[in-house]
Amino acid sequence: MKKLTLLVLLTTLLIQTSNAQSRKFEVNIYFMPDSLELPTNMNKINSISEISRSSKGIITRLSSMNPKAIKRAFPDFSPSDTLFTRTDGKRIKLMNLSRIFTLEFNSEEKALDAIEILQHAPGVLFAEPNWGITNSSYLSLIPDSEVQDQWHLNNTGQNGGSVDADIDGTNKKQLTNLENTNYLAGPEVSPDGEKIVFTNIDDESKTELFLLDYKSGEVIQITNGVGAANGATWRPSRDQIAFNRIFPDGRERLYLIDTNTYEVEPIFQIK
Repeated sequence: MKKLTLLVLLTTLLIQTSNAQSRKFEVNIYFMPDSLELPTNMNKINSISEISRSSKGIITRLSSMNPKAIKRAFPDFSPSDTLFTRTDGKRIKLMNLSRIFTLEFNSEEKALDAIEILQHAPGVLFAEPNWGITNSSYLSLIPDSEVQDQWHLNNTGQNGGSVDADIDGTNKKQLTNLENTNYLAGPEVSPDGEKIVFTNIDDESKTELFLLDYKSGEVIQITNGVGAANGATWRPSRDQIAFNRIFPDGRERLYLIDTNTYEVEPIFQIK
């Protein structure tokens, strides 16, 4: 009996070790144009030296994290696919999925470090995990009694779909319902937990920052300028938010916005 118990424990340990070694830890990142480019004839590279073009800040960050591989998340997507005609005849512009790249890492720790490094980097719209996270402080989710019917959050095959084809969210609560929105990214909770700043990309691909009051549910647009605003980060005092704006000619500039008056102050420019 002792030998049988030992054999079972050893087998279980080997299976767990094998699963841990084979598990992929991937990070999906939206790089703005000219921040990162792969060779046109390649959908995946195994070394950052193969990158065809990158901003200095991005290549420095990638060198420090040394990903196993970088690949196009949607290799068959073309920029022309961003134009879409709705059923009512209105033409809208969808998010350019060809700008989303996947970075592969050997461990969850390295992948989470990469998210921390890249999510506020100039030229990055968002950096998100592409694997199931459990017992992690990365996600802060709110209970929802209807989650069992929402297969996109936790797919158990309840609607005839593929098991685990979901975003690995076991709970959720809708916080926004904007009329003119195509994609939301980069939510950042204020130090006191009362407000959330996030990036909204509307149907015309205009990219600006919005502020949500968690208690009242009120959402207001707090930036409005040329180019794309992204990478919002709260100051510990919660009275200001730092963010980056990328202009059409490629220039980037850092700003501070006062959360009481919404006045914007430039603090640094990259030529």
